[in-house]
Amino acid sequence: MAKALKKESVKKTYTATLEDCELLSKFVTDFSGNDDILFIEIEPDGKILAKFTDSNKSILRYNQLDDIIFEFKEQPDMRIGVGLFNLKRISSLLALISKEKNITFEFQVSTSKIEKCNDTYETDVIIIRTENFKYLKLPTANSTLINYVNDTVISDLMNSEDYPVVLKFDEDIIKKLKGISGLDETLQYVKITAEKGSTEAEFNFQNDYNLVFKSKDNVISEDYTGTLTIDFVKKMRITESLISLDPDKVVISAESDKVIMAFSLVEDAND
Repeated sequence: MAKALKKESVKKTYTATLEDCELLSKFVTDFSGNDDILFIEIEPDGKILAKFTDSNKSILRYNQLDDIIFEFKEQPDMRIGVGLFNLKRISSLLALISKEKNITFEFQVSTSKIEKCNDTYETDVIIIRTENFKYLKLPTANSTLINYVNDTVISDLMNSEDYPVVLKFDEDIIKKLKGISGLDETLQYVKITAEKGSTEAEFNFQNDYNLVFKSKDNVISEDYTGTLTIDFVKKMRITESLISLDPDKVVISAESDKVIMAFSLVEDAND
């Protein structure tokens, strides 16, 4: 019986100038609070996006920047995937080179070994060069550590028409939610309830703290009750957001800076 042919690995090197070191550093720093590993995908035009999900895939975060971060000498024929490891060290390294001139990144890439990641190269080595630093090696994560999220998952999550409850939150309500979650470190759960046709949604923090949110912009198409871990509040950014809810998850999206976070619902902790 003939053996199946193993897919041949392609190895290439792409060199790019770093156009905005400060923005890339902020991008990495924003994610460093979630985990110590980040998977970035660089588009052929030099824009970047990132997807993070924890090991049990109960939390997902997605960010996309419209700014061009890298200018390639030779444009790649598909995305370049970069697994970054030790994000605090990388943030410090980017801060170190931020004042340098002529910053170039050399991406040594190969066919991705990440499951279902067929349209993205995997970066094996990153070498940074500047006028004063001739060789800096950026820490990269082994592909076995990456929990890959494909584009279809992201587009499905961002389709607000699929959710029975969509709440438009301003900065003030997010500050109040985060304030309650910071009052008591023992808080683990928050229950959200909403009634069909209402403009009110109630947030109950383990029966100890209650917050009722009202807005003329609320869209509540059916009765809803869901219990979440308090992490979804702690990780919210203080910026105007849409909170979309269905029986399985809550999705927080900020259209202004193309940020999305998704959290799985948990069993009702009060039952």
